[in-house]
Amino acid sequence: MTPGFEQAVAAIDAGDVPALERLLSERPALLRERAQRPEPYFRRPYLLWFVAENPVRNERLPANIADVARALVDAVRRDATDSLRTQIDYALALVCSGRVPRESGVQTALIDVLADAGADCTAALGPALAHRERAAVMRLLERGAALTLPAAASLGRIEDVSRLARGAGRAERQAALIVAALDGRAEVVPELLRHGADVDGYGPDGFHPHATALHQAVYTGSLETVKALVDAGASLEQKDAVHDRTPLGWAVHMKRDEIAAYLRTRRDGRRHVLDPRRLAPLFLRPSVFFRDRAALAAGPPAMAAAYLAAVAEVIGTIGTRTDPAGAARQAGRLAGGGPETWLGFWAIALVAGALGAVWLWWIGGWWCALRLRWSGADAETEVVRPLYAWASLVYGLPVVSAIAVCTVLYPGPRAEGPGWVHSAVVLITWPWSCVTLYRGVVTLFAVRGGRAAAWFLLLPLAVCLLSGVGGAAYGVLTSSPD
Repeated sequence: MTPGFEQAVAAIDAGDVPALERLLSERPALLRERAQRPEPYFRRPYLLWFVAENPVRNERLPANIADVARALVDAVRRDATDSLRTQIDYALALVCSGRVPRESGVQTALIDVLADAGADCTAALGPALAHRERAAVMRLLERGAALTLPAAASLGRIEDVSRLARGAGRAERQAALIVAALDGRAEVVPELLRHGADVDGYGPDGFHPHATALHQAVYTGSLETVKALVDAGASLEQKDAVHDRTPLGWAVHMKRDEIAAYLRTRRDGRRHVLDPRRLAPLFLRPSVFFRDRAALAAGPPAMAAAYLAAVAEVIGTIGTRTDPAGAARQAGRLAGGGPETWLGFWAIALVAGALGAVWLWWIGGWWCALRLRWSGADAETEVVRPLYAWASLVYGLPVVSAIAVCTVLYPGPRAEGPGWVHSAVVLITWPWSCVTLYRGVVTLFAVRGGRAAAWFLLLPLAVCLLSGVGGAAYGVLTSSPD
C-alpha cells in the first residue's frame, strides 16, 4: 500500500470528504491503484471497497460514509471509468455482507449510493443472504433486485420457492436450502427437497461450502428447522469440512442445549429402515414413508429391498405351474434338484436373484430416472435407485413371503397350490407397487401430474393388463387337449 493510498484510506476512515477529494484530484491514479491485503476476498482492493469496513479494521464507520462513497464513485466515474462496474458491484457486495455497516446504521444509505451508481443489486443478494443481512436483502429487493430462489427461501415465500425452483440449477437449489437453514425457514425445507435439493449436500461456493444445511440450522439455533431437516432424513453423522464435527458436535460446542438434546434423542432412537414399524407405511401410506429421506440412502437396506424384489421376479420366471417351461426345468437341473423340488427352486431363486438385483438397481433405476425427467423433474439416479427399489419391494416381499409359506404347506413348487397363491399375490401387489412408486415420485419431486401419471401409472398398469391377458391365453392354449 503506497503512502498516497494509505492517506486516502485514512480520509475514508475519518469521513473527511474534502481531504479525500483534494487527494484524488492531485493523484487520480489512486483510483486505479489496488492494495495488497491478506484476506482472500479482499486481496487487491480498490479505494472504494474500504467504505464497507469488510473485512473489519476499525469496528465502526463514520456517520457520513455515504457521502464519502458518493465522492469516490464520482471520482471513479471521472478518472477510472473502465473499472467503474467492477468497483461498484463488489463494493455493494461487501456492504451487504458486512455487519459493521449495519451496526453503524449506514448500510441502507451505502446501498442507495451504490445502487444509484448502477451497481448490480441482484448479484449482491447472494452475499447478503449468505451472511444473514436481512435488512440488506430487503433494501436490495426494493432497489430492483430480482427475486431469486435463495431470496424467496429466506423470506419464506413458498409459492415463489416452488415456481423458481422449477427452473433453478442444482447449485441454486442447494444455496436456497442453506439459506432456509440460516434463516430458520423450516416450512421451506420440504418444498426445496421436492425440487431436488440435497438434504446432506454442502453449500455451494459463496454459501458456506464447508457445512451442510443441518450444521447451519444448528449454528443459527433454529430447532424447528433442525427437526424439519432430520425428519427429511438428514445425516446425523456427516461432518463439516473445517472442524470435522457432526451437527451434534456443533450444538455441543455452541451450547445449543435444546438442539443437542434433540439430536441425541434422534441419534439414539433412529430405527433401522427395515424395522417393521418403519416399513409398514411403505405398504399402507407410501407418501409418509418417502417423506423420510433416510429411506433413500443408497445403503444395505435399499439393496436388500432390490434383492428381495429380484428374487420375486426370478420366482415368477421359473414358475410354480404344474407344467413348467422347458428352459426353466433345464436350468433347475443344473442347479441340483431342479425347480420340481423346493431345494432346487430356492437355489435358483436366491442365486439368480443376486444378478437380478444388480439389473434392477442399475437398469431399473436408470429407467425410473428417465421417466422422471420426461415427467418434468430433475432427479439424480443416486436418489431414484433406492426409490425404485423400495417401490419394487411392495411387490417382492409379499411374493417371497407367500412362496416361503407354500414351501411349508406343499410338497413341491409344482403342486397346484403354489401356482394359485403366486398368481393371486402378484395380481394384488404388482399394481400396488406401481401406485407406491407413483406416490413416491409425486412426494419427492416436483413433476407434471399428467405426465407422471402416464409414465408411472397408466403405462405400467397397461403392461400389467396385457401380460395378464397374454398369460391367461397361454394357460388356455397349453391346457387344451391336442
